[in-house]
Amino acid sequence: MKDDKTTDPAQALVLELKGLVAALPIDEERVIPRHYAVRIKAVGDVPFLLALFRTYSDNQLGSWMFLLAFYWKDLPYQTWQGFLREISADAVLLYQFVFIASEFLGIDARAMIRSDPSLSDVAREFTEHEFLRGVPKSETAWFVEMCEERGIDYWTIWSRLAAEGAPMNVDMSAGPRR
Repeated sequence: MKDDKTTDPAQALVLELKGLVAALPIDEERVIPRHYAVRIKAVGDVPFLLALFRTYSDNQLGSWMFLLAFYWKDLPYQTWQGFLREISADAVLLYQFVFIASEFLGIDARAMIRSDPSLSDVAREFTEHEFLRGVPKSETAWFVEMCEERGIDYWTIWSRLAAEGAPMNVDMSAGPRR
């Protein structure tokens, strides 16, 4: 059997980025060169996101989302829907997606799942069971501060996603928390 880490271009790119970041001095701000956006696009948005979510989870995945904001900040809602369809039968990846969608995208992933009849029953059952009281909050003080430190205009990202039809986890009429 072949080793997916060496034959899958998206996984190979994630591992290359991992090595790049690991080689940066600890006391230096970790920044991924923007030219990597072209390489990510070349392997495909959904395959890259799959490799990223399969490699990292929880806080590590969140850290990588900040590092890769230059890439994902412009992804259309349709891409996130495609990614969700790809992972809809995998409870572990779904769990990670709900947190990332809520925190970074401002999206109500549970409503997103409920509204898509093409998703697996696993996705619906899992999110209804695991997120009985709703999805995690968006626009926490910590998230706002982290975005401000990194120059990420989360409200512009969220406004665009809302305009594209994403079910939002925040009251967009209230304006950003600043």
